[in-house]
Amino acid sequence: LQAPATFTVAPGDCLWSIAEALLPSGVPDSQIDATWRALYEANATVIGSDPSLIHPGTVLVLPQESK
Repeated sequence: LQAPATFTVAPGDCLWSIAEALLPSGVPDSQIDATWRALYEANATVIGSDPSLIHPGTVLVLPQESK
C-alpha cells in the first residue's frame, strides 16, 4: 500500500490557500471550497474544532480522490 500524500503547513497557510495550491489554476471557487472542506474533514483530529486555525509544521493528510 502506498502511504497517503501529505502536506506540511507553512507560516501564512490556510486551508483555502492549501486547497487552491493543490488544484489546477483557474478552477472555480466552488471547487476550492469543496477541497478545503475535504482537507478539514480528513484532518479534523489534527486541526481541532476550528478549521481557520492551523499551525505551521502541522502535517495534513491529503484526501484521496473519490473518482
